[in-house]
Amino acid sequence: MTFVNFIFLINISFSYVSCEEKLTHVKWPLDCFLALSIKKTSPTSAPYALLDSWCQIYEDKLVQSPPPPPLFSLYLPKKCKEVAIKAKNHHQKIKLIKGNFLNSFL
Repeated sequence: MTFVNFIFLINISFSYVSCEEKLTHVKWPLDCFLALSIKKTSPTSAPYALLDSWCQIYEDKLVQSPPPPPLFSLYLPKKCKEVAIKAKNHHQKIKLIKGNFLNSFL
């Protein structure tokens, strides 16, 4: 096993730990989608269906934090994509409102 392969295996194992942690703490599971992409898991597989259900269950909590921009470059289950777009739009509106409010004092 070469050093590069060893690092690659370590990165995959850490991504699963990080994935579980983010699911437990209800944070955007970018690592989960990334790990499934690296393993070339089918988008119609059970893990993607479970993530879709997870996004549906925790939609209210996920909208409270902005999704990481790299999330949109990966395949997302339907509900996760809807929630990510909703959260992104929500946080962009908040930035605009805060910016307009602060600029009104200038």
